[in-house]
Amino acid sequence: MKQLFMTQHYDVAIVGSGPSGASAAFYLAQNGISTVIIEKETLPRYKTCGGGFVFRGRKNLPFDIKEVVEKEFHTVDIYLGKKLHFQTHREDPTISMIMRDSFDNLITQKAKEFGATLLDNHKLTGLSFSDDVITLETSY
Repeated sequence: MKQLFMTQHYDVAIVGSGPSGASAAFYLAQNGISTVIIEKETLPRYKTCGGGFVFRGRKNLPFDIKEVVEKEFHTVDIYLGKKLHFQTHREDPTISMIMRDSFDNLITQKAKEFGATLLDNHKLTGLSFSDDVITLETSY
């Protein structure tokens, strides 16, 4: 049975559980700010993008992402035209390959560990303002 009306109060609502939204929720929840993530899909949800995560970004994350890394590259070749070629090799991976479904889900789970609420399968359908209260309506 679908619930027709439910009221919950949060200090911050984030629409979308991509890396930016989930990271914002992580830091807010870590600092004791009641936070909800509204995600229209059910996590983990497939994203057509993924890609390379450079090590300088990876090392600055507040938690380890090793469990979602698909492959690591320690050597990178850079070609500039036909004549210029540079190669770099590092002990730490230069680039870590990730898939967005698992990466986004990991960040969201870390945010939940600090108390953030995830409302997945909830599409934002309305927004209204009354005095100093903002009401968000979802499809659920």
